[in-house]
Amino acid sequence: MKNSRESARPTPAKPRRRIALFAAPALAVAVLMSGAALAPAAQAAPVDQVTATSTQGAAKANLENARNGSYFHFVNQSGDGVCVAGEWVPNRVGVRFKGAHSDNDWSGQVAFRDGTKVDLHANNPWTSEAYFQVGPHKIYNEAHVTWNGKNFHVKYVGGWLDPDGTIYKKWDVTTTGSTGFYAHEFVHHIDEMDGVKGTVTNKTDHDVVVKAGGANLVLKAGQRIVYYDAGDYSGDKGTRMQILRPGSEQSAVAFTAVDPTMGFPKVDVVTGDGAKDTTWYSEHQSKTFTDGGSDTRVTVTRQGDHKLPTVYERSANADWAVIDVDITSK
Repeated sequence: MKNSRESARPTPAKPRRRIALFAAPALAVAVLMSGAALAPAAQAAPVDQVTATSTQGAAKANLENARNGSYFHFVNQSGDGVCVAGEWVPNRVGVRFKGAHSDNDWSGQVAFRDGTKVDLHANNPWTSEAYFQVGPHKIYNEAHVTWNGKNFHVKYVGGWLDPDGTIYKKWDVTTTGSTGFYAHEFVHHIDEMDGVKGTVTNKTDHDVVVKAGGANLVLKAGQRIVYYDAGDYSGDKGTRMQILRPGSEQSAVAFTAVDPTMGFPKVDVVTGDGAKDTTWYSEHQSKTFTDGGSDTRVTVTRQGDHKLPTVYERSANADWAVIDVDITSK
């Protein structure tokens, strides 16, 4: 659901003060994250500190007259300290920022220790939908974003009426640094009316190679690919990939998934030992395939149609068939 806008009758706003939401613990325990990709259940690690609300980075804000604003909780899960709009944020620490201005509520940069910088913007206009922006990507609801090699998860939380009368839109923003939710993004033809999208996830305890678009994409244990594709396969639009046998260029399981203009989405599967299957999938239907020449097992699932939490969603691909592929071992 997209965020909504509350209305308020304009009245003079009181000057905004720095507000301490709650005190930080006396000592923060720094916990370094591993380089492995985040599994869905591991994204929300505990945060050791939350500092007071800051308006730093909003120097242009007209705090006397603004009636709309943006408020966000920034959490650093990158494994190292970062600097946000001039304010140092240690690893596993959260800071709350807010600002209000008629054109741009809050602007600032996240600076990482390796020298990478990423621009952030938050805005809650009167005449259009509120958004949070990472680099060039505007997020209106929720998305995982990679920009300049750094990864962010942005989620719209809701509206909040400040006691001073300002209407804020609230966001949760988390950076995991170079550790991404998706290890690879295979994205093509996102504005076509028909196509397929979904994820390919390595649920084994070893590396898996997925061949897509001529490239070999390595997935470590727990990592996943997000894909959007509308390649042409005999007039139907979709994607084709191969899961290779461990340590080999031979295919363990190859699949072609398409979303025809008429009828159910179809997936053709060929295993490395020559077995073939063609199935038209209804929503929430799954089938599992095993390669007799290796220990590779692949489960294909058609999910219900829905938007994925990425910046690649468009009106054209909102109802594309969602086909997820999980790779396991026998």
